[in-house]
Amino acid sequence: MREPPRWLVPVIRVALALAFVGFTLIQLIGVPAITWNDLQHHASWKEVALVTPLVIIFMGGMACLQVITVCTWKLLTLVETDEIFSGASDRWVNGIVRAMYVGWALLACLAPYFFLVAEGDDAPGVLVIGLILGLVATAVLGLMLVLRELLRRATTLRAEMDGVI
Repeated sequence: MREPPRWLVPVIRVALALAFVGFTLIQLIGVPAITWNDLQHHASWKEVALVTPLVIIFMGGMACLQVITVCTWKLLTLVETDEIFSGASDRWVNGIVRAMYVGWALLACLAPYFFLVAEGDDAPGVLVIGLILGLVATAVLGLMLVLRELLRRATTLRAEMDGVI
């Protein structure tokens, strides 16, 4: 099997580390700061009732992205040690798929908010953005499911080849 260039793994690791730090900063600083600012300007109970689910959805979304980042890091480690075609990769790929399912469900929970914003502000583009996000999330999830099945088949073939040799 052809190995990836030596410089590629450190570059991917740096990108994953930066992504994880970014997601964490959004969770710890960004979302609370925006929420606090919104609630200071609009302190009615209706605003609190609308903002609270949004905060939960965004925090959950960031957690899903963190899980995907950690699982990708672990899979990269398996690639480095040439263990990607072992049973160890199943756990991490399944972690990515589960996080993507949860993320897709959280994105679906935003649909009423897209509708409310589009109706209230007369901004039909918001619905289009929501639809595009949903389609992209569905396509990425579908691609991950296909890649998971390909990895399973390759793992089975590798085990059979090792048995023959």
